[in-house]
Amino acid sequence: MNSELRKIVDYLLLKSPFLQDIGLFHGKMGVAVALYAYAYRYHDNLIKEYAWDLFQQVYDGVHVDMPIGLEYGLSGIGYGTTLLFGLGYVECDLNAILCDIDVKIMERDPRRITDFSLRSGAGGIQLYLTLRQKVGGPLLTFDNLNTFLLEYEHQIMALKLEE
Repeated sequence: MNSELRKIVDYLLLKSPFLQDIGLFHGKMGVAVALYAYAYRYHDNLIKEYAWDLFQQVYDGVHVDMPIGLEYGLSGIGYGTTLLFGLGYVECDLNAILCDIDVKIMERDPRRITDFSLRSGAGGIQLYLTLRQKVGGPLLTFDNLNTFLLEYEHQIMALKLEE
């Protein structure tokens, strides 16, 4: 095992209890993803259990007033969860566990979005939804995901044409 990698893991283990952010880029979801990857690569059940605890802390901290973006918000938590499921690191019913997140995303009218960035806007939402389609099987939490995604793509293209 790489000693530098182990130092990173030790650092994450020490710092993660003090993280206030639960998001993917700077918070507990990102740490959980990293620790799961390490645990499965090196067959470390203790780290796997710790990653599971972090994963649960993320879901204990989710609230409806969170930002919707990939970096700090609901799309990032949905993306991290879907990624962990797709890699076989967690077993869950994605439609059940991501239902509230998906409902909050559907509340955002794609035709009204002005932020198209990956970190905080439509780009990150689209990335999450695309991964959900590929990994999660049928998406029961969206009224009509294809229409929703097409509206996102149409709005993004319309903005590019205006530039």
